[in-house]
Amino acid sequence: MDQSSNAVALLARVRRHDYSALDTLEQMAQANPKKVTAAVQQFLLVPRIADDMSFCVVLVHLLNQALGRTEAERWIRQMWASGDEVVRDNLAPAAFDPQAMATDLVLDLFNYPSSTIQNRHHLLAGLASSMKQRHCERQVRALMSKVGVYTDPARQAVLDQFLADLERSLAECS
Repeated sequence: MDQSSNAVALLARVRRHDYSALDTLEQMAQANPKKVTAAVQQFLLVPRIADDMSFCVVLVHLLNQALGRTEAERWIRQMWASGDEVVRDNLAPAAFDPQAMATDLVLDLFNYPSSTIQNRHHLLAGLASSMKQRHCERQVRALMSKVGVYTDPARQAVLDQFLADLERSLAECS
C-alpha cells in the first residue's frame, strides 16, 4: 500500500473515532506532507464530514502540521474560494478551535464572496465559542449583522436564537 492509500486508510480510522491512528498520521505529515494533504483533500470532498466536527478539526490540524500554518492557511483560502460548497461546509467547523484556524483566517473566510449563510453562521459560531480565548468580542459583534437571512424559516429561527443568545453573552462580557 502506498503512502497516499495508507494516509486515507488512517484518516478513515480516525473518522471512526480510532484516534490511535493520529500518531502515525502526524509522523506521516512531517515525512510526506503532500501525501497527507492529498488524503485530507480527499476527505474534505466527502459530503457530511462536517457532521463530525472533531474530525474536521483533526483534518485542519493535520494540514497545519503537514504544510505549516502559513501554507495551510493559503491552501484553505484557495479551497474555500474554489466554490465547492462541500469543502466549505467541511472546513467551517474548524473555526471552533483557535489552534486549528486562526482568527484572521476565520474572519477572511466569513467575508469571502463564496461564503453561504450557513458557512457564515458556522464560522461566527466558531468564533463566538472561543471569543474570550481569541480576544475577538468586537469582531464577533461586528459580524452578527452580516450573517444573512436563510430562506428556510426553520433554519432562520435557529440563527435568530443563536444571535439572541450571542447578544446576551456579549452583554455579559461588557
